[in-house]
Amino acid sequence: MMLHTRHISQKKTFRIPSMSARVQEHVPSKCAASPRTQALPVCVLDSPLSRKTSGNVTLHSLWARRHGTKYNGAPYIIQRAGEAVYSPEGKAQLKEQVAYYMKNAKVIYDGLKGAGYTVSGGVNAPYIWLKTPGNMTSWEFFDHLLADANVVGTPGSGFGPSGEGYFRLTAFGTYENTVEAVERIKKL
Repeated sequence: MMLHTRHISQKKTFRIPSMSARVQEHVPSKCAASPRTQALPVCVLDSPLSRKTSGNVTLHSLWARRHGTKYNGAPYIIQRAGEAVYSPEGKAQLKEQVAYYMKNAKVIYDGLKGAGYTVSGGVNAPYIWLKTPGNMTSWEFFDHLLADANVVGTPGSGFGPSGEGYFRLTAFGTYENTVEAVERIKKL
């Protein structure tokens, strides 16, 4: 059994009591739809580890010391990018960028709805969900779109059993490619 606790520093820590271990995962922010930095889980044992020179120490204390002296947080360039997001110029650029992708979302939504698909989303996030036609599974629809329209999306089954029978498209692309993809889907 893993117990989950959240920290303000956007880390997830899972404690595994039966193993006397902690797994810590650093979770980067999704603000501004920025590319994610790599999040790696780190397993740190709490049980004593024998050392010849200084008696019993824990691997956790050694890890914490190493981590505290060798790693001072996110790289400087990432910190500066995060700072820039909240500047007046950064806020203006974000607003423009979000509007661009939401325009793409509207193109997808309106185009597929006009073609007779049952669609939802694209209002508060740049993802549009559609019901797969003709009782196709989400993977069958994926294969159909790829083979016949050269368009790729995400099968709903990848989001769990309730996602089966649905398909997700994203508006994170150029306007021109979005219009082209919608036109290809409409011709199916």
